[in-house]
Amino acid sequence: YTYKPDGKHYPTAGLNQTTVNTIALTIVDPYVVNFTQYVDGKAVSTGKRTVNKDGKTMIIETKGTNAQGQPTSSYVLWEKQ
Repeated sequence: YTYKPDGKHYPTAGLNQTTVNTIALTIVDPYVVNFTQYVDGKAVSTGKRTVNKDGKTMIIETKGTNAQGQPTSSYVLWEKQ
């Protein structure tokens, strides 16, 4: 997806997607962006993307609910090679 971190909703697309999915992002500081993901206009997850000051790692933390209403969370660490 293509977006601007301005708090507005931007469409996201996935394989065999049957819902309208969007994401809204806001800048916290030069290293952190908060986001909220929506399905059919309803917020389903929130999180933040943090890039380390050395630019070598990025962490994406997400919490939300799945289609059955159960809580979900993820923590992904990316390392620049």
